[in-house]
Amino acid sequence: MIEVRKIRVRSRLAKLAVVGQGMNVRQALVNAEAAIEASRPPSLIELDRCLTEIHRTFGPTAHGRDDCDLEGLYRLSSGIIDVSHALPSSGIDRAAWALCSLADGCSQRGVKDWPAIDVHVQAISLLRAVGASLPQAAKEAILEGLSKVTLKRVGEDSSDRAPGPPSASEAAARSR
Repeated sequence: MIEVRKIRVRSRLAKLAVVGQGMNVRQALVNAEAAIEASRPPSLIELDRCLTEIHRTFGPTAHGRDDCDLEGLYRLSSGIIDVSHALPSSGIDRAAWALCSLADGCSQRGVKDWPAIDVHVQAISLLRAVGASLPQAAKEAILEGLSKVTLKRVGEDSSDRAPGPPSASEAAARSR
């Protein structure tokens, strides 16, 4: 008969838990908040840079915007999403996601729907300026409006892409 031997390897985390070293949850949360706070100023600078570049290249007064590739608009909008943690609860992440979705849908169809793009860019600018201080209902109205514009302009085919962040009303409905 073969004898089975068990070899137990203790992970680094298990060793730290036994010794009493390491970090407790409260300290980890404090450290995470400090890290987020430290990243806020450079994130706001990057967000403003992306928004300025969108206005300069794709805004209503941009010269030669018809010649621009919407991939650049998508990339800049995605950049806004990347740093949107600097403005929590402003809704700017969802507005930038809607602009990404619109730019992607327009690119797939080979059209440039400037009125719809302009509405999205103006909404992102508004949310950047006063999004955190707007009542939740006003933010939801803006964001739902952007979703409707995107759906109307790029149609149902956009549903095959990953859905955007849920709205507050969708999140509340899911938690019930």
